[in-house]
Amino acid sequence: MKVTIKDAIVFFKDAEAHPIIGSISYEKPVKPDTALIISDGSKTVITTIKQIRLAIFKRDNKFFGFILKEHACYIASRFSFWDKETAKYAGRKLHRCFADPVSN
Repeated sequence: MKVTIKDAIVFFKDAEAHPIIGSISYEKPVKPDTALIISDGSKTVITTIKQIRLAIFKRDNKFFGFILKEHACYIASRFSFWDKETAKYAGRKLHRCFADPVSN
């Protein structure tokens, strides 16, 4: 099953690589060598999920999502903190990736 996260900030493990703000697509089930397609509208990067240090995205209007160590988690606490911090970094608020809250 293909998963697309519409708007995220992606940080790479390689210190020389600049973070990308854009969409992420990958196929489930996720393994360390799962291909990850990251697009910012002007360029597309294809890497593996094990090359990602952290990806942050706004799941909906209640939760932020994080991809860390090949796993995804969702956090409701401190939503306004993450909304402000990601807006500072991206220069705008992240768009929500899913219209309705997803049950955990």
